[in-house]
Amino acid sequence: MKYITVNNRDYQLRLTAKACIELEKQLGVNPLSIFSGVSEDNIPSMVTLLGIFAACLKPMNHGVTDDRA
Repeated sequence: MKYITVNNRDYQLRLTAKACIELEKQLGVNPLSIFSGVSEDNIPSMVTLLGIFAACLKPMNHGVTDDRA
């Protein structure tokens, strides 16, 4: 499990299977395939990256929503 600290508050990051499925529905592609193109200078958009980040925050941090992520 990974952690990130923002404004002296620790957040746990975890991409669950359920979050991964929801993310795939939202993005229209497998989230793992997004990162396979990074080595080819195909950088994902900020919307995509923030969507993945929010999906990782939600399962372990109660009260985190898309608006607060």
